[in-house]
Amino acid sequence: MTTPPQRPRRGGILPDVRPISSVVHTVTGTAGRLAGNLHQAARRARLEGERRVLQRQHRAALEALGTRVVELTHDSALELPLGPEIATVEAKLMEIDAKTAEIESLGTPTPESPAAGM
Repeated sequence: MTTPPQRPRRGGILPDVRPISSVVHTVTGTAGRLAGNLHQAARRARLEGERRVLQRQHRAALEALGTRVVELTHDSALELPLGPEIATVEAKLMEIDAKTAEIESLGTPTPESPAAGM
């Protein structure tokens, strides 16, 4: 009859073996941190993408406003209301500011934020 292999004792050739629950605890903790970091990175990327879209819309609104001002200047009719174009430009700028604040609330400064040295 053969005897089953025995675990090495302290001071044996192999180092101490950690209990399986300790290994599982360490692995799940690491996995949780990685998942959290991944979630935060994905959220940051989504918010930055949305901010870029808003910045493009803001530039487009400014372009439309500029085109209208140029047309009115050429026609000497600057008395016409520019309210809708100005309101669109201001609304897009407020959306960009809100998105930037949301991104900054995630923790790390963006390259365009004052905290990054610009």
